[in-house]
Amino acid sequence: MLNKIIDMLNELGVELYRINENTTSSVELFFVKKNLDMRRIADKHQYSVTVFRDFVSDDKPMRGSSMALIDAVMSDDDLKSAISDAYYAASFVKNPTFALPEPQKSDCILMESKMAHQPLADTARQMASAIFAADNRKDSFVNSAEVFAQRLDERIISSTGTDVAYTKYVVKGEYVVQCSKPQDVEQYKDFSYDELSTDALKRLVSDSLDAVEARAVAFERPDAGNYEVILTGSHLSEVLSYYLNRSCARYIYPKYSNFAVGQSVQGDGIKGEKLNLTLRAKSPFSTEGIAMLDRTLTKDGILECVHGGARFCSYLGVAPTGDYSSLILSNGQMPIDSMRSGKRLEVVTFSDFQMDGFSGHFSGEIRLAYLYDNGQRIPLTGGSINGNIFECQSDLAFSSERYTDSTYTGPLAMLVKNVSVAGK
Repeated sequence: MLNKIIDMLNELGVELYRINENTTSSVELFFVKKNLDMRRIADKHQYSVTVFRDFVSDDKPMRGSSMALIDAVMSDDDLKSAISDAYYAASFVKNPTFALPEPQKSDCILMESKMAHQPLADTARQMASAIFAADNRKDSFVNSAEVFAQRLDERIISSTGTDVAYTKYVVKGEYVVQCSKPQDVEQYKDFSYDELSTDALKRLVSDSLDAVEARAVAFERPDAGNYEVILTGSHLSEVLSYYLNRSCARYIYPKYSNFAVGQSVQGDGIKGEKLNLTLRAKSPFSTEGIAMLDRTLTKDGILECVHGGARFCSYLGVAPTGDYSSLILSNGQMPIDSMRSGKRLEVVTFSDFQMDGFSGHFSGEIRLAYLYDNGQRIPLTGGSINGNIFECQSDLAFSSERYTDSTYTGPLAMLVKNVSVAGK
C-alpha cells in the first residue's frame, strides 16, 4: 500500500507530500466489577497522506495543504479519488508559503519502557490488577473498568527526503468507582501512562475510592466567596497547559499570545514560586518528522523557547521544534499537609474543569471538595470555582509530593490564591 500511495502521488503530479503510516496493536480488557466481561485484541493500520500545493493568490505565493486518510485495504480507484480530492482541496487553502521541515533519516527507534519487553496481554493484566488492588472496601468499590495496552508503530516519509520510524508503548483506560451509602454516588476517572505505572495507578484508584466515599456523605455547598484553592493532579496540569499553549508558535504568530523569549511569563512582582517548566518529548519525531527532544520552556519564570510545527515557526523565523503536549514541572517545596492548614478549599473532583488558553480563565463545577478549617476537613459538593491565571500566577505554591501521567510530571498539588467560589 505504501508503494501504491507513492506511485499514485507521482501519477497525479503531487510534488510535495508527507505520508504518516500508523499501526496500532492493542489488547483490551473490559470488567464489570471484578469480573472480566470481555477481552479483545485489535489491530489498526492506516495511512495519513498530507499533500501540499503551491500557487499564487493576489500576487502572493501560497502553500495550501490537505489530508487524506487511506485504509490499508482501499482499492486503487478509491485511493486515487481520495488523494485527488485532497490535492484539489489544497488549492483553496490560502496559507502564505512556508518552509517544510529539514529531511530526517533514521532506522526504527524503540522507545524504551518496561512495556516494550513483555507481551501486551501481560501489561493489560498487570494494570488491571493494579486497578482492583485497592478494591477491598465495604461500601465503595470499582463498578467497571477498561484497560487498553497498545503498541504504536509510526513511520513518516516525505517528498523532501524524510524517512523515519519509531515504536512506543502506552497503556490507558478508565474506571468508575461507586459508593452506595448513605447515598448512591458514582465517579468516573480515566488514566494514561507511557510506562508500566502500577503503583501510580493503585494510588489513583485508592484516592478515587476515598473521594467517592467522601462524596457520598457530602450534602452542603461551600459558602460563596474568595478562597485559597488547592488543585491536584490532572487539574493542576490543566492549568499549566496555559503556559504550554501560550508559548506555542500557533498562538504567538496570530497574536493570541504576547509571549516572547526572555519575558517573564508570570508578569512582574512574583511573590511565589517561579516556574521551571520543561517540554517533554513523547516521541522521537513529530508527525511532521521533526526530531524532538526535551527542552527548557521556562527557567525561574523566564521563557526560554518558542515551540511549534513547521508552518508557524517558519512565519516567526524560528527553528521548528514539533508540537509538544507534555510538561515537566520541577517546582515544589511545600508539604501538602502544610497546604491544607489554615482555611483552604481543596477541590478533588469536578464535573468538568477547563483552562482557556486565550483568556487565562479556568473554571469547573465542584463534585467534591474538602474545606480545611481549624483542623477540620469538611466534605462539600456543588457550586463552582472561577479564576484567572493573570490574577494569581504571581503567588503560586507547589507541593513537594509528586504526580505523573502521560501529559505531566511534577508536584501533586498547587495552591492558588484569590479564586472566586460560587456556592450558598
